[in-house]
Amino acid sequence: MAGTSSISGVISGLDTSGILSQLREVEMSSVYRLQAQQKTLNERLSNWQTFNTKLLSLKTAISSLTLTSAYNERSVSVSDETVISATATSSALEGNVTFTVVSLAQAHQITSQGYGSEETLVGDGAITINGQEITTDGLSLAELRDAINAADAGVRAMVMNTGLGETPYQLILTSQTTGADGEISYTVNTTGGTPPTFTTLAAAQDAHIQIGSGESALDVYRSSNHIDDIWTGVTLDLKQASPSPVTISIATNTAGISEKVTEFVDAYNEVMKFVDEQQKFDVDTEISGPLFGDSNLLSIQDRLYRAISNPVEGTDPQFSLLSQVGIRRNMEGELAIDQAAFEEALKANPDDILKLLASHAESASAGVTFAYATAETQPSGTDGYSLEITQAASRAWVTAGVSQVDVLAADETLTLNGIDILLTAGMTQQAIIDAINAMSSQTGVLASATGPDGAGSGNHLTLTRTGYGSTLEINVVSDTSNSGAGTSGIGSILVTQASPAGESGAGVGAPGADVAGLIDGIEAEGSGLRLTATSGDAQGLSLIVTADVGVKEPVVFTRGAFSLLNDELITMLETSGGSYRIATDSIQNQIEALDDDIAHAESLVDAKMERLERQFAAMEGALAKLQSQSSYLQSQLAQLSNND
Repeated sequence: MAGTSSISGVISGLDTSGILSQLREVEMSSVYRLQAQQKTLNERLSNWQTFNTKLLSLKTAISSLTLTSAYNERSVSVSDETVISATATSSALEGNVTFTVVSLAQAHQITSQGYGSEETLVGDGAITINGQEITTDGLSLAELRDAINAADAGVRAMVMNTGLGETPYQLILTSQTTGADGEISYTVNTTGGTPPTFTTLAAAQDAHIQIGSGESALDVYRSSNHIDDIWTGVTLDLKQASPSPVTISIATNTAGISEKVTEFVDAYNEVMKFVDEQQKFDVDTEISGPLFGDSNLLSIQDRLYRAISNPVEGTDPQFSLLSQVGIRRNMEGELAIDQAAFEEALKANPDDILKLLASHAESASAGVTFAYATAETQPSGTDGYSLEITQAASRAWVTAGVSQVDVLAADETLTLNGIDILLTAGMTQQAIIDAINAMSSQTGVLASATGPDGAGSGNHLTLTRTGYGSTLEINVVSDTSNSGAGTSGIGSILVTQASPAGESGAGVGAPGADVAGLIDGIEAEGSGLRLTATSGDAQGLSLIVTADVGVKEPVVFTRGAFSLLNDELITMLETSGGSYRIATDSIQNQIEALDDDIAHAESLVDAKMERLERQFAAMEGALAKLQSQSSYLQSQLAQLSNND
């Protein structure tokens, strides 16, 4: 900044530096006014950013409450958790079931006789475990253990020192599969040394539970103590056998839902409290909140209030307002929840509460379920949106061109959607199917035995995608020709759903198809089982459709209070035309404009001060010349006087 040079008033006797400094301070008053305006704007921007944080907290608290799944959470009660523990997903039906754990599943375990040392040789030859042959030539007991573990035979081997007598070392094999199907098969064919002679340490045993009691009790057997296929959505973990029945109760987790609503209420009150503080005005001090009178802030407050206060369209009049289910304003004007009243309403009328609070769609067709809706989706009213299914979704499939009548004659490898599946000689078709299905999570494919056309029952291997739609493919090839007997039937030429003939030329199959149909009379977009409206009032409405062609059931869509509020928050916070962006962008633009104004004003002050400095310097120079001339004249006059 200019104006920092020092000008001495030696000639004039003036304090020119002090005068210039005071003049600069006077000229800077316009700059100080602009800086004060900028400080006020920065305070406003900071308050808007604080408000944004509170709005985001509100959005976080309410987001899960806009989803149907939030109201299907289940609580689990177990009468004796020392016997059984249980968990439940939202798909579990409410109710009580009594179980008796007769026996736990356990893995087959066998042990050898005792050895005097881990270094004892076990003889030359081979030991076969679960079909895997392990050569024993020159192996000690410890080396045999390691060879068994390396053979991947479905068992774990260890040598235990029992500390008993002179032969304390025993080889113990434990099946890696619990239940009767995990029984260890073995043969010992060695000469010399001390071959192991196995005896049963623990029998292979399935878990046995009884459902119900008395003569009508159902006996159920499973190979594992972790059971998830008895009661839909419920997973059981068996801990110990007990003659005492255990009752498991599944119910809607009303307390958990109520707690989430309470978190929303707290976050909502924080937002409204902030707005109120900003709108305060002290008449005595004439001091107001930084955002006092801000129209954008007041607009947000009004929209948030209306979102939770107005009746929800398309609901039962008895459940159209939050206040009817225990969510209302208290005497202090804050939102509050009567948890007992809310939980009672949720237990008695879960479907009505769901419509009141969340986005929800329902159809008379059991094959149509709600997936989601976007902010663009408008409530349908009680008549609903018309729905017409013109094409049902299907899954890609292929059927081998050659049947499998005999067991596999030799080892065979199937490469299915890039995953190698190893099949061993002697496998039946059911064993092959089990091996393929065990890898379904990686391949996305399930196997079955059908007729040559892929339907009914038979001995042709059929592969079907687990998911629906035109984009899901099947690619399978074998390393073994299907021209001979005893193969899987796939063959050594790549088979796909689009080209299923394969090596034999007799394979069949078909690609998957996406569901197709109209929503509200407008063609919708299909992807697998999902049908989504792309325009009109129903835009963004997405349905999962398992119904057949010809279904024409209307779909009634309601947008609950929490869903409406969430949409408002998304619009406010995440769109360029939202209230928050409009307000903060405007303030930011003003701050940036003031930066330019301040820089310009400071440059004008600097220019003026430079001009004044030059003028003062010129004045001092002129005075110096006059002083010099005065001195000269005085000296001349003095000389003339002396001459007289």
